[in-house]
Order: sequence, then structure tokens, then C-alpha cells
Amino acid sequence: MPRSCCPACHTMFSTIRAFEMHRAGRFQADECRCLTSAEMRARGMTQNARGDWMVPDVGKVPFWEQETPEEVNTS
Repeated sequence: MPRSCCPACHTMFSTIRAFEMHRAGRFQADECRCLTSAEMRARGMTQNARGDWMVPDVGKVPFWEQETPEEVNTS
């Protein structure tokens, strides 16, 4: 599987899907930002042995309980 590196925060991800999950905001209005480590953990993301962030195990987090980046509270 190809790994992804975010050019903005330089964080490594195990898949493109994991990279996409760590972005929040509107892309068209230049309001997009990277989620913090705490926000990624709150979404069920974990890190592998190399330290790459991974998507939640689908069997552990039902899709209807997974938040979209816009729903993550940043305060």
C-alpha cells in the first residue's frame, strides 16, 4: 500500500484514505486545515509501528458513528 505524507503538517499516513480523513474545512475557500493528533484519535484513527496514522478498524467503529472532519469540535 502506498504511504502518504501531508505537505502541510508533514505527518505520514498508511493510506490516502487516512490522509483524507485528517483534513477538515472547505477546500474551495482555502479554509482547509489538518486535524490535530487528539482530533485524529477522537475519530478512531490509530498509529502503526512506523508511526503512520491509519483509518479506524471498520469493525470497531460503525460508519454511522464516524464523524466527518467538519463535525470535529476544535475548541
